[in-house]
Amino acid sequence: MKQPLISVIIPVYNRADKLKRALDSVLNQTEWDLEALVIDDGSDDDVKAAADSFSDPRVRHVRQNHAGACAARNRGIALARGEFIAFQDSDDAWRPHKLRSQLQCIRETGADAVYGRLARTHGDGSVSLYPAHTPTGFMKKETSPFGIGTQTLLVRRRVFENDLFDPAMPRFQELEWLCRVRKNFRVFGMPDILVDYAPGADSISADPNALLTAAQMLLKKHQDLFEESPAAREALKDCLLSEAERAFRRQDGRYRACLSLGARVGGRREKALHRLDELGGVGLYLRARDKEIKKRIQRLFPVRVLKAVKRTFSLLKAAEALRRFPEKRRVFGRGRALALLLSQTADILTRWHTHFYHAALRRFCDGEFSDLAGSAKTLPNVSAVLPGPIPVWTLWWDGEEAAPECVRLCLSSQRRFFPAPEYEWHALTKADYERYISLPPAVLSRYRQGQISLTHLSDVIRCELLHRYGGLWIDATVYVSAPPDRAALAAPFYTNRKTTYPENLRRLIPGGRWACYLMGCRAGSPLTAFLTLAYARYWEKYGEPIDYYLLDDLLDAVWRLVPAARALMERAKTGNQRIFDLYEMRNAAYRPDRLDALFRENVFHKLSYKDEYRLVTAEGKRTVWACLREEAGREV
Repeated sequence: MKQPLISVIIPVYNRADKLKRALDSVLNQTEWDLEALVIDDGSDDDVKAAADSFSDPRVRHVRQNHAGACAARNRGIALARGEFIAFQDSDDAWRPHKLRSQLQCIRETGADAVYGRLARTHGDGSVSLYPAHTPTGFMKKETSPFGIGTQTLLVRRRVFENDLFDPAMPRFQELEWLCRVRKNFRVFGMPDILVDYAPGADSISADPNALLTAAQMLLKKHQDLFEESPAAREALKDCLLSEAERAFRRQDGRYRACLSLGARVGGRREKALHRLDELGGVGLYLRARDKEIKKRIQRLFPVRVLKAVKRTFSLLKAAEALRRFPEKRRVFGRGRALALLLSQTADILTRWHTHFYHAALRRFCDGEFSDLAGSAKTLPNVSAVLPGPIPVWTLWWDGEEAAPECVRLCLSSQRRFFPAPEYEWHALTKADYERYISLPPAVLSRYRQGQISLTHLSDVIRCELLHRYGGLWIDATVYVSAPPDRAALAAPFYTNRKTTYPENLRRLIPGGRWACYLMGCRAGSPLTAFLTLAYARYWEKYGEPIDYYLLDDLLDAVWRLVPAARALMERAKTGNQRIFDLYEMRNAAYRPDRLDALFRENVFHKLSYKDEYRLVTAEGKRTVWACLREEAGREV
């Protein structure tokens, strides 16, 4: 099938020196049928020479009088020949898979526009993701468009027939455009990180005047956005208050305008802060956040006390029940959402960790699934002997080629130590998992609507696979360092039972009884029978996970409600006590004695693709990770 032409529009103003990185990332995309339109917005430097230096027929340079980024994008749209239109900024870099993954998303969902996330590098070297929380699925009225970058968009050409960018908007240009477009077209959010973003001092987002003007225009043109989306209102208020603080420290009178507008957008706290400013007291509030003031406070209070308070507030801020209370209330009702909120808050404040919260989740599971225990018990007993090779299941949704290096290394190790004929190792993707199982219609429907994340879909898939075929489920982020004990894997139930890490055992639902990332059983097990029935009922009834660790909650229900399954789980042996040690030492200097000692004790090692993996230490020494990569290269 012929790939559609994609037109990539790159507005540039006085950034000829930065254009190469941005244009390189476009031309090196895995989708080759594209054109790159460099719209020179009246630059004083030689943007044309920078564009012509590529000697690539796909690059076109167009110059216009200086009119701003929106006008440049609109000019590019008028000149574009592609069926799809994407945008790039001159100070950003696309990740190689951006266009391919977005085209695939459009084909699968039928969306008119898709967007993803960008990783912003700050001056101190730290990285933030925008949007911070991207719900997978179609944009709804309550979805906040704040943080969505133009650079992450891929849009069907027809969307721009009536909705171009507003040249009068000095900031939030894509946000204002999305407010109009989502009323008539389907906009889909992807969780993938697609762009690396490193704004300079000349970036539009660094101009405080632009913020005030853009915020006022948004409130005038799209008041409905802030009425329907509390998250959007909160995001705009935070932008205004942050700018008020920066302006106050610069002794810039614009902080008053930011406070005033923040009070108009925000709630009682912002209105009180504005009133405090009118009384002349806002300086005390803003200065209290100053580093020098913090040092004085630390002289009065012990550092350990301040750290304990800070940790408590961080936990409260990060608590899922607090962050997602409005959504929980909509799906589960006010009473249950409030019970979860209060129990989790009480755990954090009393340092019981998850004592009350888990009790609330257990009451929920007992009420929803206790009648399923009989269905699980009535299944025939599983066979005492596992004939033939042991099936081993893992899943990486986009396939091994598109996976991060950490995942590719883990999959390579699994392939090596789960050889035929002793094992049948299956690395599933979104293209082939349906060859093995049929998911419940409610689950597929919820996923297509964006109500089930890929994490929770993976949990359903593993339960269905184990119930139908048996064998071992192993996450794609588990590294295997030696041949596993086949007899142990062939047991009626296998998992990573642990007795170490006492703090984790106390505050996590599994408590060392199981690990979802490494779990095996026989086909038709009462354990997986309960799980498959519970998942089908749950997603048919609810469009939101009551807890991020829903699979652990259901396994806890199995433990309590299905004696036959509990007996299997209790017979599983402990092992792999140091399963997280390799992850913790990955960036440390390579020492053969330490690594050999770890590999003698542990066969499986849980890693994470979300974190940094270095090849050398700060002292220039080879890391453990570098050694693992070299070993994998030699094996290949």
